[in-house]
Amino acid sequence: MLNVAAKPFISGRRISLVAVAAISAPLSAAPQNSTILIPTGSVGQAISSVARQAKVSVGYVGRLPKIQIERSHAQAPREALAVIAHQAGLTLIQIDARHFRLEQNIAPVKPIAPVEDLDRGIAPEPDRDIIVTATKRDENLFDLPLSVSVVTSNSALQSNGLADTSEVVANVSSLTSTNMGPGRNRIFIRGVADSAFNGPSQSTVGIFLGEARINFDAPDPDLKLIDIDRVEILKGPQGALYGSGVLGGVYRVVPNLPNDQAYSVKATAQIGATAHGGMNATASGVANLPLAADLAVRAVAYRDHASGWIDDNYRAAHNVNRVTTTGGRLSSRWRAGDVTADAILAGQWMRAHDSQYAAVEASAYARATHFAEPHGTGIFSGQIRISAPLGELQALFASAYVHHDIENKFDATDAASRLGEASPLLYSETRGQYLVSNEARLADQHGSFQWLFGVNQLSTTSHLNGILTSTLRQTAVSTYRKSYQEYAAFGDASLAFTHDLLIQGGLRVFRALNEENKQQIGDVEQNSVWRANPSAALSWKPDDDTRVWINYSTATRPGGLNPSATEEPFTFAADRLVSMEAGLRIKRFERKLTIEASIFRFNWRDIQSDILLGSGLIGTINVGRAHNMGGEFVSRWTDSHWLAEVTATMQFGEVYSTTPALGTIEDARLPTIPRLRGHARIEADLPTAIGGGRGGISLLASGPSHLSFDPRLDQKTNSYALMGAYVRREWQGMVIALTCENLLNSAADSFAFGNSFSVQSTRQHTPVRPRTLTFSLERKF
Repeated sequence: MLNVAAKPFISGRRISLVAVAAISAPLSAAPQNSTILIPTGSVGQAISSVARQAKVSVGYVGRLPKIQIERSHAQAPREALAVIAHQAGLTLIQIDARHFRLEQNIAPVKPIAPVEDLDRGIAPEPDRDIIVTATKRDENLFDLPLSVSVVTSNSALQSNGLADTSEVVANVSSLTSTNMGPGRNRIFIRGVADSAFNGPSQSTVGIFLGEARINFDAPDPDLKLIDIDRVEILKGPQGALYGSGVLGGVYRVVPNLPNDQAYSVKATAQIGATAHGGMNATASGVANLPLAADLAVRAVAYRDHASGWIDDNYRAAHNVNRVTTTGGRLSSRWRAGDVTADAILAGQWMRAHDSQYAAVEASAYARATHFAEPHGTGIFSGQIRISAPLGELQALFASAYVHHDIENKFDATDAASRLGEASPLLYSETRGQYLVSNEARLADQHGSFQWLFGVNQLSTTSHLNGILTSTLRQTAVSTYRKSYQEYAAFGDASLAFTHDLLIQGGLRVFRALNEENKQQIGDVEQNSVWRANPSAALSWKPDDDTRVWINYSTATRPGGLNPSATEEPFTFAADRLVSMEAGLRIKRFERKLTIEASIFRFNWRDIQSDILLGSGLIGTINVGRAHNMGGEFVSRWTDSHWLAEVTATMQFGEVYSTTPALGTIEDARLPTIPRLRGHARIEADLPTAIGGGRGGISLLASGPSHLSFDPRLDQKTNSYALMGAYVRREWQGMVIALTCENLLNSAADSFAFGNSFSVQSTRQHTPVRPRTLTFSLERKF
C-alpha cells in the first residue's frame, strides 16, 4: 500500500494499483464517528482527503475519471466514499472496516448534478448536513461552536418564490430590521442596534454577496434573492474574521454558481394584489450554460413591481409607495485541473416612488405631505474568487468591487422655521459608497489541528450631500466625505484534544486609516490606529448528535466626524463590543428533530449612534455604554411528509451609562429591538383527493419596542402578530403556487418613523404590508 500523497491519483496516470492511506499513524487510531468533509475537487483529491480524515485505505485499478466532486459531508468512511463513487460513476467495494476498493461500472453512471440544478420537488429535502462558508472555511453547521442560522432556497425562500431581506428577517427571530422601505432599512442581529436612523455611521452588520462586502456605512441594499442557494447569518461580533464593524454579526448571501455538467433554464412569473393597494407583478429567469468541459456561465435577470398601499391626502395621491426593482447577475466558473475560478457580476436598481409611513392623525394608511418622498438605490458589484490546492493546504484569493448610490427626498416643511428657510421646503440627499476588498487566505482542514491564515485589504470612500430647496433658494446643509483604509492579518485555529473536545481561537490585527471632512466649515479629521479583535471557543461533542459550546468574540468600529456642519460634538470615538455565548445543538429521533438553544451577553462601550438633531438632520455621537442579555431557541422537525419549526428570541438590552451629549433618558432600552420575538411554521403534504402538493402556515410575533432613547421622540411600537399561508404543487411540468401574506390583514405599526423633519410634530407609524395574494408559475426547460 502506498502512503497518502500518491501523485498518480492526482495526475490520473494508469497504474496497476493505487492505495490511499490516511497518515502513517496506526489504523487502529482512526476515529469512527467524526464528521468527514468531502471537499470540492478532483476524484483523487476527494478520495485522498477522506482517507486521511478517516484513516482508511482505498485501492483502485485503472485511470480515475475526470469528474469534479461536489462538496458535502458524511458521518462514516463508507458513506463518504459511496458519495464519491456515485458522483464518479464507480462501484465501491468494502473489504473490511478500514479497507475499500473502487472499480469501474460496467455501464458508467452519469455524474449527478449539483443540488441547485436538481428538481427538488415540493417536499423538503431529507435531513442532510448543511455546509457553512461564512466562517471562511467549509464547515458543518452542526459542528460550529457559535450560533448560526441558515435559510436555504428549499425552505422559507422557496415557499413564496421571489424573496428579499424581509422574508429572511421573518424567519430568523434574532434578526430584526427597521421598516422605512426597501433599500432604506437597517438590519440588526441580537439586539446590537445603535439607531433607527439612516445616518452615515458604519452598519453593525456586515452584508456580503459571496465574497463581496456590499455595505459599510449605508442601509441594506435589499438584494432580491433570485437563484440563491442559502443565506447564512453568523450571530454575535465577528471582528476576528471580518474586521471593522460586524458588531452584531454577518449576513451572507450565497448565490448558486454555474454547473458545467448540464444545461438548464428556469422562468418564473408572478401576479398578485395587495389590499388597500393595487396589482403586483414579477418576472425572473435563470439560465445555466456549459460552454466547455471546464467552463460554464449562469445568468439571472428579474423585474419586480410592488404596489403601494399608502395614500397622500394633501396631494390626493393613492398607493404612493409603489416600488419597481430591476436586477440581474452573471457568473462564470472555470476549472483548470484542480484550480477553480469563479467570477460574479451583479447589479440591482430600485426606485420607491414615495415613503411608506403614515400619520396617526390621518388614518392607518394615509398622511399629508407637500412633496413626494422618492427613494432610489443602485448597486453594482464585481468579484472574482480563485481557489487551488497547495499540497495538503487549500489556498484562496478573492477580490471585489462595489459601487452603491442612494438618493432620498423628504418634505422638510415642518422644520422650515428651525432651519431658517421659507415654506414649503424640500430636502434632497445623495449618498454613495465605493468598496474595494482583496483577500488571500490559506487553510489546512486535515487532522486534529486545523488552521486558517489570511491577509485582507479594504478600501471605502463615502460621500453625503444634502440640499434644502424652497421657493426662494437652494441651501447646501451637508457636504461630507469619508475615506477609510484597513490592512489586516487574521488567523483562526482549532485543536481537537480528543474526538469529543475542541478548542478554537482567532485573532485579527489591523491598521485603520480614517480621513473625513466637512467641506462647509473646513473641518478635517485624520487618524491611524492599530486594533486587535480576538475570539475563542471551547466545544464538547459527547456523541454524533450533540454539540455544546461556549465562545468569546469581539468587534470594533472606527471613530469619525459628526456629519452635521454646525452642531456639536464634532467628533465621535471608536466603539467596541465584547460578547459571551453558551449554546447547545442536538439532533434526535433519527435526526428528524433538531434543537438549538443558546444564551448570550454582550457589553458595548462608547456606542456610536445616529441621532436626530433639532434641525431634523441626522448626526452621529457616542451615547454611552449598553449591555444585553438574552436567549434563543430553535426547534425543527423534518421528515418526508411534513415539517414544523419554532424559533424564539428573548433579550433585555439597555443603555446603563450615558454621555452628557445625549442627556437624560427615560427609556433605556436599545432602539427598535423587542424584548420577545418569535416565528413558527408548519408544512405538510396535501391529500391527493384535493390535488396533492404541499401547503404551509406561518406565524410571526413581535413584542413592543421603541424608536429611540432620545426622550424628545421616543415613540412606542406595540406588539403584533402576522400570519401567512401558501399552497404549492406540480402540474404539467410546472410548479404553481398561491401565497397569502398577512392573512388576517393586520394594520399593526411595525416602525414608528418615516420622516426626520416632521417626526417631532407628527405621530408617524409604518403599517405592515396589508393582505397580499400572489399566484406564481415556475417552469424548467
